[in-house]
Amino acid sequence: MKVLTLLKELTQCGIDSGIIYTGDGNPEDRYAIVFTDPNWNVFYTERVQKFERRHFLNEEDACKYLWTLLCKDYTISPSSPAGS
Repeated sequence: MKVLTLLKELTQCGIDSGIIYTGDGNPEDRYAIVFTDPNWNVFYTERVQKFERRHFLNEEDACKYLWTLLCKDYTISPSSPAGS
């Protein structure tokens, strides 16, 4: 799985893909998947601290790990029927 595929699947499930930081904007209070050569870095940021931080050599393993983190997070819920 690639990052773009992961983001599309989240959207198809009704989950705002904005919960994932991919390198644009501010990473605060979001999950992150960022490529910093030679590693893919996955973590959750809150108040400048990084939690559940792991490094991967390939994008697929990083996406799988992020997916497991998202599945364990009970605060993530599908967006409203209006798609907001």
